[in-house]
Amino acid sequence: MNTPDRGELRRRLERAPRNAAGRRQFEEGVRGEVVDYVRARVSEGASKTQATRELGLEQRTVWGWVQRRVQPVVRAVEVTDTPTTEAAPTRTFELRFSGGAAVGGLTLGDISALMRGEA
Repeated sequence: MNTPDRGELRRRLERAPRNAAGRRQFEEGVRGEVVDYVRARVSEGASKTQATRELGLEQRTVWGWVQRRVQPVVRAVEVTDTPTTEAAPTRTFELRFSGGAAVGGLTLGDISALMRGEA
């Protein structure tokens, strides 16, 4: 993994605008570059603390950014039509996960909300 240019990134961080409390406000793109830098340095053998200090930041500042950039795990699921014994106006479905877990009684709207991350 190529390490982004530390000097240029540090200069951009130092020029970040400050809020009313005097704290620097970093744009999302810069935060992403910091996370990439820290990950690259850690893969080269540096500690997270060392990598963040190289940029003039505290590790706790960057930790939240790293957590937000963690990619969610996507697993294949099987959606099956669950026949009901009652004449219900709404069809329900059952999600069966590859690990064997199942969730039943879901409407198509419920499944759609799950897929969008709203549930």
